[in-house]
Amino acid sequence: MIKSIKSLFRLNHIRNHYLRFGINGMLFYFKQLSHSKNDTVIFKYKEYLHPITLRNNSSDINVFYQVLFNQDYQLLLDDEPKIIIDLGANIGLSSIYFLNKYPDCKVIAVEPDIANFEFLKINTEKYPNILRYNNGIWNKNTWLKIIDNNLGSWGFSVVEVNNDTPNSIESITLDQIIQINNIQHIDILKIDIEGSEIELFQENFDKWMSITNIIIIELHDWMRDGCAKQFFMTLVKYNFKFSYKGENIICFLSH
Repeated sequence: MIKSIKSLFRLNHIRNHYLRFGINGMLFYFKQLSHSKNDTVIFKYKEYLHPITLRNNSSDINVFYQVLFNQDYQLLLDDEPKIIIDLGANIGLSSIYFLNKYPDCKVIAVEPDIANFEFLKINTEKYPNILRYNNGIWNKNTWLKIIDNNLGSWGFSVVEVNNDTPNSIESITLDQIIQINNIQHIDILKIDIEGSEIELFQENFDKWMSITNIIIIELHDWMRDGCAKQFFMTLVKYNFKFSYKGENIICFLSH
């Protein structure tokens, strides 16, 4: 009986992969099963201009299903966005989704973890209209240390430390990104930063909030108390409406 249930479950998975991505989806599903833990899996599909590399048996697979399979960042917009900032870009799947959905947009991707960042570079190197920053996002210039929360490569967080702390990295602020790239307007600001949303929305937010149209954010109160509270305390200073999609809150700001 248990074997029959498992077989039906697997057949349903195969069917869903075929319905979403055709033959390529089925091949991707079987590659996951046949490859060893330390292998990478290459995914190709006509919706995406270039192949995507994932680390098998890692949280990369979960991110793939959230972002590309379920399309958690899909939006119905009147105008195509021109500037998208991806905070917590991980291995680049959300950036890839945006770059293919909106081919004329410019994406700025920020990811603190060096291993994730290397795969971000691999996955986006053939896209000319993306900039990548290997930094942790923060509300001021400081030094940060990456904390492994034993949640896989999608669950790293950062804490502020002294500049002489081993393996520390430099922060970057949204105000810096705006100044460096001469940004006048942020069409979409995607935020998935594992608890650092507290610092991001705590101070020094006036400039970038005032030019942001849409915020897509995943809050992490289950990792760190106060994330949602700080976010909404800041958000109520502005005119907004919001909806949900998957694990994300989507906020539409009017200025």
